[in-house]
Order: sequence, then structure tokens, then C-alpha cells
Amino acid sequence: MSNESAVTRVTLRFILIGIGATATYFGITVLLISSPIQLEPVLASAIASTVSILVSYIGHHRYTFNRQGRHDFYFPRFIAVTTFLFLSSTMAMYVYSHVVPTEPLYVASAIAVAYPIESYLLNLLWVFKPQ
Repeated sequence: MSNESAVTRVTLRFILIGIGATATYFGITVLLISSPIQLEPVLASAIASTVSILVSYIGHHRYTFNRQGRHDFYFPRFIAVTTFLFLSSTMAMYVYSHVVPTEPLYVASAIAVAYPIESYLLNLLWVFKPQ
């Protein structure tokens, strides 16, 4: 398989897993901030991010990048990247909920677009880069 087709395959798989993880994030956020739960948006976003991170790691490790084992190598890198992205998205939700009041669903939508793009680049170039 050519390098170009391998990158295309990885990119398409990343998109598929990313859609699932993003849908997980967005769905849980909407569920938690909506009636009857009405959880505070920052907490709802943080909970949703945590669940979507697990969906993302499992999918990318096993399917997107087709890695076997070596969780001692890949998982700490994945956690470093997702911690950075998690803190960034949670901070964005906080800023746009409390400092510059914005509709939480707009903020969640922006996070749902930006997060996968940043995640793709960081995972491809560092986290799951072959040793």
C-alpha cells in the first residue's frame, strides 16, 4: 500500500472514530444541560469530554492506527494530548459561559468542530506515530 493511501485510510478511520467521539461529547453535553437534568454547562462539558476521550482512545488505538498493546507507550501520550484539549475546551466553555456570556449550545458546537481537528493532527504526528 502506498504511503498516500495509508494516510488516506488513517484519515478516513480517524474521521469515523472522531464522529463517534464527537457525537458522544455533544450528545452527553446536550443531555446534561437540558431539562430535566439542567447540569451546569462547564460540568456537563467536562463529563461529556471524559466519556468521549475513552471512546476516542479505544477507537483510535485499535481501529484508526491499528496498534496492538503498548498502552504504556501510547496511552500516556494520548492522555497528555487529551488533557491539553480537555482543559482548552473546558476553559472555553467556562469563558463563554461566565466571562463573555454565550449560548452554551453554540460553545459546544464550536468545541465539537475544533477539538477533532486539533486531535487529528496531534494524534497523527505524535501520539500514535510508529516508534
